[in-house]
Amino acid sequence: MNSPNPVVHHVDHIKEHRFENLSRRKYKEDADVCIVGAGAAGGVLAYELSKAGLKVVVIEAGPFWNPQTDFASDELSTTRLAWQDTRFTIGANPLQLGHNNSGRGVSGGTTHFTGVFLRFHESDFRTKTEDGVGEEWPITYQDLAPYYDKIERDIAVSGPKNFPWGSFHGPYPYPEREPLSGNAEIFRKGCEKLGIRSVVPPLALSLDERTVPERTCQFQRLGRQGDYGS
Repeated sequence: MNSPNPVVHHVDHIKEHRFENLSRRKYKEDADVCIVGAGAAGGVLAYELSKAGLKVVVIEAGPFWNPQTDFASDELSTTRLAWQDTRFTIGANPLQLGHNNSGRGVSGGTTHFTGVFLRFHESDFRTKTEDGVGEEWPITYQDLAPYYDKIERDIAVSGPKNFPWGSFHGPYPYPEREPLSGNAEIFRKGCEKLGIRSVVPPLALSLDERTVPERTCQFQRLGRQGDYGS
């Protein structure tokens, strides 16, 4: 039924309301692939498979957020973007996860992540050998390097001319963000006084930042964490 709520949510589905457009499915009979979760992994996978010509359906528990109307520069307000229900891991020793630890809705955790796009180090694939924990990955950093290159181009990642840590030192598809936010600038000056090297980390850019420079992230809310690194 149609929602009596006068507020325009710009979402396909919110609690206790089911909009008519959900009954008009794109594929009337079946699809080639069904992906559960429209997060960072599921969304990219759906995009790539659909480009290859497959019929793809994505099932997502949360709504389709509109950043222009559903987001606010207020930490309390943004809690509704996260998955607040009790969650458990699977396995012989399941763990109960805390609240607010992943996104809810189309784009998953990327609705409120800090935008930092770091690559794994080579040692991250050999934790059993290097640190005596976990298991060795069946692949290496070199296997993933071309895919890092691709996703950084697709997402439009900005970064410093020379990133000092790990196997990849740049350049990134876009130059580093300027100016720094106020708290990031204070952090940078503190590192400088203590003799600690600091750089701006690789950051994801929004479409507006690529096309309309004056309409960029305002360094508010959770995004403020993505403006510095050490």
